[in-house]
Amino acid sequence: MKLFYQDSTIEIDLNSTKVNYLCIEKHSVFRHMILELYEQYNGGEGPWIYNVNAERIAIDKSFHIIMNPIQVDVNSKTILTKLNANLVKESNLMMEDLHDVVCKLHQFFYKLEFGANIALEHKEEIVAADLIKLGGFKIHESDTDTVARLIDYIDIVHELLDPDLFVIMNIDLYLDLEELDQFFNTILAKHLCFLCISSGSYGLQNIDKSLIFCYTLDYYFFLFYV
Repeated sequence: MKLFYQDSTIEIDLNSTKVNYLCIEKHSVFRHMILELYEQYNGGEGPWIYNVNAERIAIDKSFHIIMNPIQVDVNSKTILTKLNANLVKESNLMMEDLHDVVCKLHQFFYKLEFGANIALEHKEEIVAADLIKLGGFKIHESDTDTVARLIDYIDIVHELLDPDLFVIMNIDLYLDLEELDQFFNTILAKHLCFLCISSGSYGLQNIDKSLIFCYTLDYYFFLFYV
């Protein structure tokens, strides 16, 4: 898997043996490139190119971008949509239980209709999706520290959405060195493909180099490898 930036020297060889790390030193360049990437993540066009086995793959179908690592939402619309779809599939396999619940609902609705002073009718076909929606399922959010909450979020996204690549912005601005080591080691143990993009090299020199493969886009827009 490779990530390119059109008409530039940027070529990131993505793998899960280390955390891929792109440092963009000029803030205006960082801002411009991140906005372009986020536009493509939301289905738009842009200069970022993601290739798998020399075949271009849509970024919005393959990436999961975390813009703010300390404010993640395990109950976002995207996650809950996928969760509900999985629950519908599971409930459709429980045919006997599903049939019993639907029959009881119909009986309850008929009683409401017969007892009403006006003519009523209810939806005749009740399917698994109706019951799952009625359940209002959400993912439980535990009270944990920042690193544990972020890792829990990543586990949930991996389980439900299974992206090719996680992209996280400015993680080094939010975590101490010890927390970064903990986070990177945990990610690598899970064999997840990760790209961290930073707007500067804050503390980068102190990060264990065995954990990361670093690309640096310096102030004059040249790419160096560490």
